[in-house]
Amino acid sequence: MKTRPLASSLALALGLEIVGLAGCGGPAFSATGTDGGIDAADGADATDAADSTSPTDVGDSSSAADVADSQDDASVRFATVTTVASVPAGGAGRGIALYDDRVFWADQDGTGTGAVWAALKNGKGVPIPVAIAQPNPVEVAADSTSVYWSVAPSSISSCLAWSRDKSGKFASNCVTSGPYTTSRMTLYGTYLVILATGASATANPYLGYAPTGGGTFTSIQTAGPGVAMAATEGNVFVSDGQHVDAFSFTALNMEPNVCTMTCGTQPIVDMILDASGSNLLWATADGNVYVAPLVQAHAMGTLVGTITARPQRLARDSKYVYVTSAAQGTVSALPLVSVGPGPAMPVPIAQGESAPFGIAVDAENVYWTNDDGMVRAVGVPSGP
Repeated sequence: MKTRPLASSLALALGLEIVGLAGCGGPAFSATGTDGGIDAADGADATDAADSTSPTDVGDSSSAADVADSQDDASVRFATVTTVASVPAGGAGRGIALYDDRVFWADQDGTGTGAVWAALKNGKGVPIPVAIAQPNPVEVAADSTSVYWSVAPSSISSCLAWSRDKSGKFASNCVTSGPYTTSRMTLYGTYLVILATGASATANPYLGYAPTGGGTFTSIQTAGPGVAMAATEGNVFVSDGQHVDAFSFTALNMEPNVCTMTCGTQPIVDMILDASGSNLLWATADGNVYVAPLVQAHAMGTLVGTITARPQRLARDSKYVYVTSAAQGTVSALPLVSVGPGPAMPVPIAQGESAPFGIAVDAENVYWTNDDGMVRAVGVPSGP
């Protein structure tokens, strides 16, 4: 086994230099340590397995020794479904984000805690923890300086979202807090936009934001129920049952609805903007995916296509909207432009997956999280 400073390993997985860390909500990362994790260079052995479960060795358990060996970081296009990263004894995968040549994701262990991880997108090396012992982390986002994640603790009046700088020179930071529980989080510019519930889970949700560097959660209570959200320049969009509401950003004033008719007959479960930023896409609980232009006078949705089970999350590029379904164990691609009359037919790009949840896409591949501790990927469809 190799010996390597833990801080150096984490730095290389995040892509930048690091000088010392402390794990948020868990034991401190050791400044130095023996690589006791699963080392891609020599495979897993009994010592690795024992060490990888030790809380005090959490940094070592995810050694980036082989990431540190600077394996080729060039992007690759996966011809078949490929495991990009696998966390030992990993929990249920949740949100996922891509930045540069890294993939970041959250998982939950089923006991109310979880972790946020980082790995190379090309599948080389091993994942390392960005933060451990997090209260049910869900959404993940990343920019040029930091990684952000939402948490859903069992108690109210706690932190809504955390961040960690990519330089690794500082411990995790609570971006904003308040008497709420985060249900959705997205990154827009220099703000984290958050949809949260209050003390009463049945009450209307709260929509708000805070600077990514930390600060007050500025919010309003919206109509509900609302569990999906997207943000663009000047506006934030929130599901309102089977409708889509719009709010000015950052004033949070109510704007004309994006959709009030033909928006679907079931609650909206996720939404995203299309690649042009001029249309909103959303999925409903019955598997339908709709689109509507961000034109204030339009207020009507158009059916893009349907998958045959409840969707979890959406991602998109300029040609497809990608949908995970935990119930069906599938990842599907719906063409944004139908090649025939009527709605588009889904293209299955992965089947038999273990309850896929979060999803993200770049120019080469579609990535998603599973509930077995794996991040999987496959090349984007090569169709028109």
